[in-house]
Amino acid sequence: LKTVYVPPACLHRFNTIANANRLANKETCGLLLGKDNKELVQSPARRRDVYVVTTLLIPEQRATSDTCAMEEEESVLQFTEERGLLDTHRYPSDADLCFMSSVDLHTHSGFQR
Repeated sequence: LKTVYVPPACLHRFNTIANANRLANKETCGLLLGKDNKELVQSPARRRDVYVVTTLLIPEQRATSDTCAMEEEESVLQFTEERGLLDTHRYPSDADLCFMSSVDLHTHSGFQR
């Protein structure tokens, strides 16, 4: 497991953007993108891998109360590759749960490196 640093402003921004969909009872898809980093933990000999979120990307999408599907996935892939960003997956919600549905797994698999 990796430590993931998510700036609080990033989650606040997602919730602000997603609020309109939430009021309309629709899901919102957002990608937390960032970079792997080595963190020094008390000494250089004890480095650990961390993932630092640097970018929130809200792709073109269509949504219902139970689903959210990205459109133009090629442009998302191009965006991430041009900037050397990696993808992590998280659902910010009222309960702050993390999960991946079978559709999520299929969608996410294209972004694995």
